[in-house]
Amino acid sequence: MFAHAHKDWEAFKASPPGRRFQDVHKRREKEGGKSSTVRRMLLLGLGLVLTAVGMFFLFVPGPGTITMFIGIALIARQSLLVARCVDRLEVLLRPSYLWLRRRWRALSRTQRVALSAVATVLGCLMSVGLYLYMR
Repeated sequence: MFAHAHKDWEAFKASPPGRRFQDVHKRREKEGGKSSTVRRMLLLGLGLVLTAVGMFFLFVPGPGTITMFIGIALIARQSLLVARCVDRLEVLLRPSYLWLRRRWRALSRTQRVALSAVATVLGCLMSVGLYLYMR
């Protein structure tokens, strides 16, 4: 199982940005005879649930971003339309991500800790504000 996941990850990384998710979808379609409709629906449902849980955890402490990305990736495996949208989004956001990563790596450890602490406090304040607003 892990060997197959590792092989899928390597193939994903080898695909060029802007085509990765579509390539994953097409590889899954080629193997379509191996997966049943029930399995595909379960994976799609799991992707939707993980995306919703990830969106919830964006506003409360927890692994929201990673959970949401895993959910979106599972949905993109099942839907060519979603795969195309995610690929376009990757191409649009990649320059900003690379810029932020360069800036983050240029910071000292103390600056990273301070920035992380400020982000955590702001996230907590936003969560409390959202709670008070929705109450």
